[in-house]
Amino acid sequence: MMQGLLLVVFVNFVGVGALIPVLPYAVIDEAGASETVMTLLLASFALAMMIGSPILGRLSDYFGRRRVLLGSILFSVIGHVWFAMTTDITMMFFCPNSGGICIRQYWRDSGDYHGYHCP
Repeated sequence: MMQGLLLVVFVNFVGVGALIPVLPYAVIDEAGASETVMTLLLASFALAMMIGSPILGRLSDYFGRRRVLLGSILFSVIGHVWFAMTTDITMMFFCPNSGGICIRQYWRDSGDYHGYHCP
C-alpha cells in the first residue's frame, strides 16, 4: 500500500511540475487569455487545495481514508485529463480546481499513512 501511495504522490508532483511550464502556452496562446488570467488560474488551484482539505478530511473521517483516497485519485485523474483536452478558459478554471480539491487529500493522507505505519 505504501509504495502505491508514494507512486501516486510522485506522479502527481511530476504532473503539476509539467503543467506549470505548459500553462502559459495553453492559456495565452490556445485560449487567448491574458497573463492575469493565467496567474488567477494558478492561484485558484492553490485555493481549491486549501478549501478541499478540511472538507475531504471530514469525509475521510466518516467514510474511511481508503474510500476517500481512491475517490480523490479518480477525480484527480479525470480533472487532469479533462484539462489536457480543453481549450475553453472556463473549463481550464474548473478542471484543475476539481483536481486541486482532491490532490490535497492524498498528499495529506500519504503523510498520515506514513506516520502511522513507519517507525
